[in-house]
Amino acid sequence: MPERSQRSNDRSRRSSSRHSSSSGYGYSGSRYEGGARTRSRRDLGTIGNEERSRHRRNGAQLSDQRLRGQESYNRSGVRASTRVGSRNNSRGRGSSRRLDVTQQGGYPLRNRPINFTKSRSNHDTTFMVVVGIIIALLVILVITLISCAASCGQDTNDPTANVSESLEGDLRTQVEQMVTSDFQSTFVAEHADQYPAELVQLMVNEPASTSFVYNYPTAAHGASSYDESVSRGTAPLLYTWDPRWGYVDYAGGLLAVTGSGPTALAMARMGLLGQTDQTPATLASAITQMGGATGETFMDANVITGANASSTQGQASDADGDGYDDTTGDYIEANDAESGTQAPQGSFAQTIGLNATAITVEPGFSITDTMNDALGKGANILIQTSGGAFGTTPHWVVVVAQNSDGSLAVYDPTNTANSLHPWDPSTVVDDASTLISLTAPDATGDQQPEHVDEDGDGYDDNTGEYIE
Repeated sequence: MPERSQRSNDRSRRSSSRHSSSSGYGYSGSRYEGGARTRSRRDLGTIGNEERSRHRRNGAQLSDQRLRGQESYNRSGVRASTRVGSRNNSRGRGSSRRLDVTQQGGYPLRNRPINFTKSRSNHDTTFMVVVGIIIALLVILVITLISCAASCGQDTNDPTANVSESLEGDLRTQVEQMVTSDFQSTFVAEHADQYPAELVQLMVNEPASTSFVYNYPTAAHGASSYDESVSRGTAPLLYTWDPRWGYVDYAGGLLAVTGSGPTALAMARMGLLGQTDQTPATLASAITQMGGATGETFMDANVITGANASSTQGQASDADGDGYDDTTGDYIEANDAESGTQAPQGSFAQTIGLNATAITVEPGFSITDTMNDALGKGANILIQTSGGAFGTTPHWVVVVAQNSDGSLAVYDPTNTANSLHPWDPSTVVDDASTLISLTAPDATGDQQPEHVDEDGDGYDDNTGEYIE
């Protein structure tokens, strides 16, 4: 009996133990308050693991939905919220609200998920629009520049566009060929009515004279002194269009066009005497007074050499009583009116301190030999060209030296190209119509011309220059 009682007690203890275990891991009466159920810890642990696994799967699905688009993502998000909410309700503490996954270590689910694909698409569209606008503007700019260049080029490259109507014939054609991008020549061409035709022709023939021609309307039409130093035995190179004398009137035109004779003579005198007191302008004035500004070269060779010194120029005529010779236009002084004006005794060369001798062919010598012989003795040779090697227009040049190789240094006051290269003596002689040898009277250049002032007015009666 005691043994049976003991066994009953053992069963009661095991039953109490099982009941106690059920109470610890199962349901208790107090857990039923409020209608909620509580599962055992083992069941809760299992459910927690399953839900964590399900949340991980849902997170992966959400990431996948972000890549597939907004609509799929939204639908996936709703289904995930529903399932989680249902499970929460089944546990007795959930509601229709979605589970805050952040508390479980996952990503938070928001009511308005971020659509990365749409944001990136908006940026790409804006970028493409901006690029398109920039390209369109560049195309418009290039087209505008090309059109402007074409139109501007047509205006500037057409030499006939603005050439003055006052130019005609060959001169107009020559100017059109010359005018390109040079401002001064273009201005002269467009305003040719403001320039003498012979000056425009000078610019065409000798581009180095362009600046001189361009300044003609505003320049002072007078003469100034030659203020550069010279050495005896070395002639300076002068040109007719020098502004120090080129605007002076001579032989019915401007010395720049008609003054090759006085300019060539001035170069020879400066080199032979080493003096600069006589410029092309002063010599032109003296030659005019002696009646030598004649002929197609505007300087009579006979006046220079004195070949016509024995002839007379005739009685000074002043029929209208204005005090000027009616033939020459020169002023008639009192004693000239009474006795008449005689040709000067001697040559014009002597009045400026030089000896002048016309070169002629001697028996047994050629004219080339005679010229070379004179150059070897220190002479300068004044040559009147006939319109050949030195240009189609006859004019005066001067041979200033013979080079070591036998060639000649020829200074042409009308042409820079002719003056800057050596010449063969035979070529020079073939183009010469007159050759005059000029030397210093005593071969030293010390002898000065004798001043004549018979009327006592303070001016040389031969040259008209002031006597100091």
